[in-house]
Amino acid sequence: MAELIPFLNTCLPNMTSGEKRLARRLEAFLEDDYLCWYDIPLVGNVVILTLLFCTRQEACCF
Repeated sequence: MAELIPFLNTCLPNMTSGEKRLARRLEAFLEDDYLCWYDIPLVGNVVILTLLFCTRQEACCF
């Protein structure tokens, strides 16, 4: 099971229905070594990336 950052329960109020569905599937079906980030602020408080996931040994996917 993938690890979501922040935890899924803290993100649910801000997610659309499609993002919720995708996050639940990523958490359930990805292997244990995957990390998934939601709403990543890159420039101050402006959210540029909605979802980022990567493995601990390999590259990241945007």
